Amino acid sequence: MAKGNVKTSDKRSIRDVKLDELAGLLNEYDVNTMGALVKSLKKGTKKKEKHNKVAELRDTIDRQQEHIAEQKDTIDQLNNHISKLIDHLDNKL
Repeated sequence: MAKGNVKTSDKRSIRDVKLDELAGLLNEYDVNTMGALVKSLKKGTKKKEKHNKVAELRDTIDRQQEHIAEQKDTIDQLNNHISKLIDHLDNKL
């Protein structure tokens, strides 16, 4: 069909089809984009949760190391006290 012979209704039909195709492509793009955003968000959330767990574990390890250091100090104090008691008994005998 030559350009001059195309009826107005045909031009509208062609334009409507092109607009429908464009809308479909945009919709598909939106769906794909939303899917990618959701995946990215899930990945980010998992990474954040993992980071939080690692931070919790590090805090727990730090607390346990402090507790162990306190226990070692207590043991050293008890050993010193026991040594003093033994020396005191040896001096009396």
